[in-house]
Formats: sequence, C-alpha cells, structure tokens
Amino acid sequence: MTSSLKKLAVLILSALILISFSIILTPQTYAADGDENSVELTVKAEGMFKPDSATLVKSGGKKTLIIRDDSTSYDKYYVGKASAARLYGYGSGAVNPTQETIDGKNYQVFTVDVTGIDLSKSFIISTHSKKKLTWYERTVTVNEKEKILDTVAGDGASVSAKDGVENATLKETTEKIETEMTEEQAKAYVDANDSPLLVAGLIGEIYIHPKKTAEEQAAQAVLTEKTAKIAKYAYDKLSDEDKKNVPEIPDGLGYEYPGAGGADYFVSTGDASKDDPLNTKPDKKKEILVCSFGTSYTDSRVATIGGIEKALAKTYTDYSVRRAFTSQVIINHILARDEEKINTVREAMNQAKEAGVTNLIIQPTTLMNGEEYDQIKRDVEQNKWDGVTITFAEPLLGMAGDSADTINEDKTAVARTAAEAAVKDDGKDVSALTGDSDTAYVFMGHGTGHAANITYTQMQTAMTGLGYKNAFVGTVEGEERNDPNNAVSAVLKKVKDGGYSRVVLRPLMVVAGDHANNDMNGTDEDSWRTIFEKAGFKVEGQIAGLGQIESVQKLYVAHTLKAMSEQVDQMKKDSDATKAELEKAKAELARAKAEYADYKAKVELAASSISGVKAKAGKGRKITVSWKKNSKAEGYKVYRSTKKSKGFKAVATAKSGKTVKVTVKSGQKKGKTYYFKVRGYKKIAGKTCYSKYSKVVKVKAK
Repeated sequence: MTSSLKKLAVLILSALILISFSIILTPQTYAADGDENSVELTVKAEGMFKPDSATLVKSGGKKTLIIRDDSTSYDKYYVGKASAARLYGYGSGAVNPTQETIDGKNYQVFTVDVTGIDLSKSFIISTHSKKKLTWYERTVTVNEKEKILDTVAGDGASVSAKDGVENATLKETTEKIETEMTEEQAKAYVDANDSPLLVAGLIGEIYIHPKKTAEEQAAQAVLTEKTAKIAKYAYDKLSDEDKKNVPEIPDGLGYEYPGAGGADYFVSTGDASKDDPLNTKPDKKKEILVCSFGTSYTDSRVATIGGIEKALAKTYTDYSVRRAFTSQVIINHILARDEEKINTVREAMNQAKEAGVTNLIIQPTTLMNGEEYDQIKRDVEQNKWDGVTITFAEPLLGMAGDSADTINEDKTAVARTAAEAAVKDDGKDVSALTGDSDTAYVFMGHGTGHAANITYTQMQTAMTGLGYKNAFVGTVEGEERNDPNNAVSAVLKKVKDGGYSRVVLRPLMVVAGDHANNDMNGTDEDSWRTIFEKAGFKVEGQIAGLGQIESVQKLYVAHTLKAMSEQVDQMKKDSDATKAELEKAKAELARAKAEYADYKAKVELAASSISGVKAKAGKGRKITVSWKKNSKAEGYKVYRSTKKSKGFKAVATAKSGKTVKVTVKSGQKKGKTYYFKVRGYKKIAGKTCYSKYSKVVKVKAK
C-alpha cells in the first residue's frame, strides 16, 4: 500500500470512530421496531437511592432500562413492590448487577426489562440493601421527551428480608424450625423473619409421605403437629397481600412435594366444627372402621364421608363407627389449617387394639377395588392383631369385573342415582336423559392404572343400558393414560358427535374435592370446563360428591351388613368360636338386619313422594283431595293453606295406606281459593317418618 493510501485509510477509520463515539454520546430518538437506539437519561433522585446515570434502550420491540450506581449498598433490583420482592426477588425475578468500569470508576450496572410498562406513568422498582437485608421501594418515572429519570422513595417504604427466608437457605431453616427449635423459639423466629417464602417452606415440611414403621411415624407425628402449628402461625401473621403471595413449595431444595401448597393452602373450605373426625378410642368391642383416601375440602368431607359415617352409626348401634384416612398429605393439611386430627389406618387400628376390639368391619368409601382399596387392605393387614376378626366390606360399586359389559346391581343403582341427581340439580327431570335434549351430562371419574379402571367403562355401559343417551363418563387420568374410552378427548368427541350445545359437568367421585373443583371445574387450560368451553359449549359445573346422596349412603350401609353376615359365617367355620359366642353373634346380626331394614324403609320413604294429587270442590264448601297410593307409606296427611308456598297446616289424616281420598268438610269459605298438598308417613322404630310432599294443587270452594 502506498503512503498516500495509508493516510487515506487512517482518515477514514478515524472518521468512523468519531461517528460511532458521537452516536454513543448523543441522546437519540427511538427507531422503528427491529432497529436499536438508546436514550441517555438525566437522573433526578430524592432520598438515599441516587443512581449515577441511566440509559433507556429499545431493540426489536423490547425496552430495557440500564441503571449505573457507583455505590455497593444495593445488590438486587426487582420490578414490583417490596412485599413481592421479598417473595420472588431471590430467584428468577431478581435483577443482579454486572460490573462496569468507566473512566477508571467502578459501577454496578442493573439491566431492567421494562417492556410492557407504560413509561408515561410511574412504576415501582424495589432495591435490596445488602447490609440491612431489607427491600426498599422506589417510585420511578421516565420522561422520554425530556430525557429524565425521576426516582423517589415508594409509598410502601421497606420490607425486611432477614436471614433464614432466602430461597438458598430455606430448607435448612425450616428443618431447624421443625427439629431443633421449641415451639416458643420457632414462633419467636417467625416474629422476626416471617415472609410468604418461609410459610411455603414450612408447608413443605408437613407436605410429606407417611413413614415406614410405626415408631418412625409416631416420632414424625410429634414433629408434624408442632410444625403445622408454626406454619399456621406464620401464615396468620402475614398481611392480606402477603397471604395472596405465598408461593408453591420450592423445587430443587429437597422438599418431598415441590409445586404443591401455595396461596390457598390455609384458605378455609368450610366450617371444620361441623366435621366429627371420629378419632377417639372405640367404646364397644365391635367396630366399623370407615376408611377413605380423604379430602381437605371441609364442606364436602362433612356431607360425603361424614354422611356415610353417620348413616352407619345411626343404623348399627352395637358398633363403634370411626374414621381413618390413607393420605398423610390430607391428614396433615387438615391438621395445619383446622387443628383437626384425623387418624391414619395404623393409628385407628392401634386404638382399636388397645380398646380390645374383637370384631372389626372395614368399610372402604372407595368407588372400586382399585389402588386405594388395595392400599387400605395392605394397611389393615400390616396392623392387625391376635384375637380380632376382620372382614372387608365392598366398595361402593362392588368388585370390578373383567368385561366392560359386567354390570352389577350397585353400578346400575349408582349410575341411575348420579344421572338423576345431575338432571335434578339442572332443574329438569329424568326425561332430560332419555328424550331429545341440547344438554350432555358428563361425569368425571378419577381413573387409575389398576385393572379396576374398567369400572368406568362399565359405568358408561350402565348409563347407556338405562337409556341415558346423553350421559357420558370419562376420567381425569384418561388422557395421560391414553385411555381410548375415558380420555377427555374421547368424551369431547362423543359430545360433539351428539350435536349438543350445552354441557353439565359433575364428578363421578364419592367426594367433591380437588379434582372436582380444579381438574373438572377450574379455570386452568387443562380443566374440563376450559376444554369444553374452548370447543364452543356452554358449560355448567356441579360440585357434589356421590357420598352426600342418601341412596348412595344406603348402599354403603348394605355393604356393611353383608360384611357382618360374612363375619358370622366365618365364625361358624371357626373351631375356636364357642357355642355361646356364635349364638351371641347370630343375635347381634339379627338385630343389625332389623336395624338395616328400618333404615332402608326410612330412606326409601323419604325419597318417595305422593303423585296424582287432585282437589275437587263439592257442595257446602267441602273439598275432596285424592292421590295415588304410595307403597312405602302406611298413612297420609293432607295440608291446606290460603297461599301457594307457605302457611300450610295439616287438616286431615288418612290412617290407612290404602286410603287415597279424604274430604275436608270445614274451614273453607265460599268463593275463596285454597291450596293443598299431601305427604305419606310411616312409624319406623317408634318414630314417625315422612315422604316428600306432593305438588301443590289449588281449588276454589263452592
């Protein structure tokens, strides 16, 4: 290269450097999306937080605020309030500084993504003091036109972020609270260090599997009871805003159930005082132990599991009726939130052993003989003792067959009950299942990898056999297990092919807990409600468990009686049973059968109603009321009012079940309209029991 060419190249290179340097130093206006530009901002700061300089950069539609500070007082930034920063500001939500040297001076550089933030309005950045372990709110305003960054102390002031509540040390901290601190020490620690993150960690300590041995479980139960109290104490001390920000149990720290828990863990799901945990020692030598997976949804637990337990206790008065759950997670959840202690199967059986129970009936509330049923059997087998006779009653739907066409009486009865309950709660009658309808009734079961999963296909067969052409059965786990019959995608196709425009969702589960409220009727993308709504259907959700229906409770009561009978049959074969013991068992079984007969009669009468009611006016202001015979009743009462929906009083009694007509001779005025209704009655076990009321009819007296 010649000398003149070298000089020219140097001049060109120098010019390019000067142009580039000029671009960097000169504030620019924004370019279009896809280009990059920056605006240097003049910093106006009030208070302790005084950045040295700031730059607003736009690139490809993204806005970034770069803040430089020569102080080392702050080690993290978080876009949002201090209360949220304390929760999320130690993980992916934090902005950590990089180091930069300009003209020999060291700066901390915070690069803050402000895409989507309306910079014409003020917003909050929280800064974390490394020395004071405190988050401070800063109200930031960017005036793009004047190229100014204003920052002042935020209205939220500051939020402490003391040692022990940072994500990195959370598991170590909560373990110390559980295993090393007394309850008083733990509460004192919470007083000084409480945060949503600490509550999440404490939930993680009680969201656990049961221990393998009785000794280990007993020791763990003591720790869990204490930690549950501390977790609730910590939650109660949070502000309402912080309670909403309790995160799920953090992942990667060693907790057994990361991703569980969350802001709704301590939120009430009903009045726990209405739930009887049946956790005291049995007071009789014979016991019915009602075993359930369990649910933390209080109102559903009271209505379903509690309803079944009460039906058994009212029917079989010679037996203690008690409760056991198989889910340690649910037991601990109820303990922490409601201070209600529910026994495991192991604990319940240990109490029965100590009380000297000799005859034990295990009544599972499971739908089928699937995984949970097998778990109950294993738990019982591992904790039985010498001198006790144990008999298992069948689950609600009986035992699963091998074929989709294997339909027993229980499955047919429950299919009818579930479908009729759905149309009734939908404001319709059974004709909505058998006639033309724009509505599909979709029943969501749980699903299982167990062979008993065929039960759900059998339930679909049962509903089809009953003529319910618009009733469909599927399962939560169907999609995950690629179940061709019960996956939600398969059910959706059936509903689409049927030409329906509306869908009623209802759980085919004994309880209406988490699956019913979230997997079925929730708002997440994979909930059944969302799936059907996205497919263009109008969706109604019914949150009701099978266990709250009286006729379903009756099935459990019948299964228990069958198990009692089997237990006596076993005694007949048992050479160790004396003649006196056998005679006593026979007499007790006869009494149990009589109690069941009374219970059955009461339930059937209560479920029945009086139909065909008519009222006819006669001469002399007499009115004759007639109706169709009810085979469950032994007599009838007739009620009259001058108003359609209230003020009814009994005015006549037909003391024979064969009588289907009475004439009311007095109390009517000529020309006045009267309303009548009828209900049946029967004396059962010394008490007068009633059917449902008939429909109201009206007539004008002559």
